[in-house]
Amino acid sequence: MARALKKSNEKWNTSLSGSYNYVQDFIYGVLDSSLSSMTIGGKGVKYFRNVDWAQFISTSLSISYRLSKQIQVATRFNYNWAEKFDKSSVAQIQPLANMTSVKYERKGAFAMVEYESGAAQNLIDE
Repeated sequence: MARALKKSNEKWNTSLSGSYNYVQDFIYGVLDSSLSSMTIGGKGVKYFRNVDWAQFISTSLSISYRLSKQIQVATRFNYNWAEKFDKSSVAQIQPLANMTSVKYERKGAFAMVEYESGAAQNLIDE
């Protein structure tokens, strides 16, 4: 389920969106440290199994502004959250991320500079 709100005019574009997903029989990687690792420095063997369910929530805020006919500045913030049936976190979910760009366009060609950043992950799946 996803929803979005948008507002724009000649100079500004804004968008706020969000989604919620509930996944039954979620396939998840599990590390078994009792098995011999297959690589030097490995901490075990990862296998995959179904867990009862997992849920995911994400939101995104995008804002762009046209400074002139040739220059546009844009930024996007994404927030993601996920947990499994046992209330533990889902691995590799980046919590808060930002992408900001400045674009210069002239005669059909453009140059763009982007900067991406992210917040520290505090919900660790051991």
